[in-house]
Amino acid sequence: MTRQEQIDFVRELSKNVAEDIVDSIERGRIPSEWDGRELRLLLADKHSEWDMATRADKRRYRNTVLVNNL
Repeated sequence: MTRQEQIDFVRELSKNVAEDIVDSIERGRIPSEWDGRELRLLLADKHSEWDMATRADKRRYRNTVLVNNL
C-alpha cells in the first residue's frame, strides 16, 4: 500500500465511523449525558468492529507500535 493509499484508507475509514456515530447522535440513540470519555470509547469500539486481523497480524502490529513509538 502506498503512503497515499494509507492516507486515503485512514481518512475514509475515520469518515465512515464518524458519520455512523453522528447519525446515532442525531437519531437520539446516544445518551445526552455522554461526554468525551464515552464517545471516545464508542469510537474505539466502532473501529474495532472492523478488526479483521489475525493473531499474528496483531503481534506484528503491537511490535511495530512499540518499536516505532506510535
